[in-house]
Amino acid sequence: MTRILPYLCLLLGLGLGACEKDSCVQTWTQVVSVPVTANRQAVQDSIAAMPARQLCTGGNLYAYGNYFFINANREGYHLLDNTDPANPRNVAFLRVPGATHMAFVDGRMVSDSYADMLVLDFGGPTDLRLLSSTPNLLLKTDGFQVEVDRVAVGFEDREVTFTQGCDGEVRGRCAGCQLDFFAVTAEVNSSGSSAPNPQINTGGSLARLAFCNRSLYVLAADRLTTFRLEGQTLVNARETILGQGQESLVLSGDFLYVASQWGLRIFEIGNCGLPVERAFAPRFWNDDPVAIEGERAVVALRSGNTPTADLDGRLMVYDISDRGNPRVMITLNLHHPVGVALRGGKLYVCDGYSGLLVYDFDAENPGRLASSLRQTVPDADVVDLALLPYTAGTVLLGVGQRTVSQYAVDADGLVTLLSTLNAERCVAP
Repeated sequence: MTRILPYLCLLLGLGLGACEKDSCVQTWTQVVSVPVTANRQAVQDSIAAMPARQLCTGGNLYAYGNYFFINANREGYHLLDNTDPANPRNVAFLRVPGATHMAFVDGRMVSDSYADMLVLDFGGPTDLRLLSSTPNLLLKTDGFQVEVDRVAVGFEDREVTFTQGCDGEVRGRCAGCQLDFFAVTAEVNSSGSSAPNPQINTGGSLARLAFCNRSLYVLAADRLTTFRLEGQTLVNARETILGQGQESLVLSGDFLYVASQWGLRIFEIGNCGLPVERAFAPRFWNDDPVAIEGERAVVALRSGNTPTADLDGRLMVYDISDRGNPRVMITLNLHHPVGVALRGGKLYVCDGYSGLLVYDFDAENPGRLASSLRQTVPDADVVDLALLPYTAGTVLLGVGQRTVSQYAVDADGLVTLLSTLNAERCVAP
């Protein structure tokens, strides 16, 4: 008996080892949000300059040269010729599937297309050509493996079976999905020829893209990414995680200003370089656009997306003379402020319920609104603004839910309606 005991112990030990090895492998199934993909070539083959179609609004706006662009909710951009702001012409539709935001960098048009970033040659209403595509640049691929010929176009909830091996590695399989993945977190932020008068190159107050020479700064829901335009290709230079709730981005001088649901962030980008955070001014949860002029920053805060008669919105004016220590100078209660713009000490704000409002700052005391409200344009259907400094005079461009309006800005900063185009509200494709 004593001679067989060591062998029995050895057999028992092997058996226990096998049991332990089996028990360390775990399998489970759960519902997670996984990317939905489409054939990239088919998506890109559909990019084209097309005849004008019925305007729909509610998206972002961008002005370049004598043109301005209105995003049509992930389908592309309406292109309008604004040579005569009193008579803008809807001249084309630029079909870019999955598009939400755009900018012009070094004469090239840059736009998202679902999770891809595109560089396009824009030569006018009949000339749009794809130069390069950076695949799934806006998809956080730390958890997902998307096939090289496919682009992530959204997310859907699917049952995924996970297996964790004894080495701790987790692998997932999704029946019917076009990908494998290791984790369960990801996000898609869909977030050449020169045109005439190219000194006009600006987005509205809801912009998420900002350019500086050949650098492009892209704000997603939770991060700020810097790209370099190298030839005809965008290269990811740095990614800065900010947390969920990022809303809009403005570049002014050597600084980027990021408005979020949690506060105002200021980044320094000397010589169009990589952003370095200098300050964060926290406040209550809200949605924000931001406008900058000189040493003044204005942030519009609102609760929810539906205007009401209640004063549940707020306008906050910051002294940013010390970029490392922004200081609140003015807090103004409003109904539902959305788009904002600043020029010559005048403040323009779309207040939803109240219309388009024009305020005047006190020249001798920048911390005060001088004669307070200077002008009200009642029932102005405007949600985003851009000031366009044309040679013939500055124009305030406003895009709303049902109209596209333009206002002449006089020497005192007051506005007079120049033109209005009727539109429909964009419906998600």
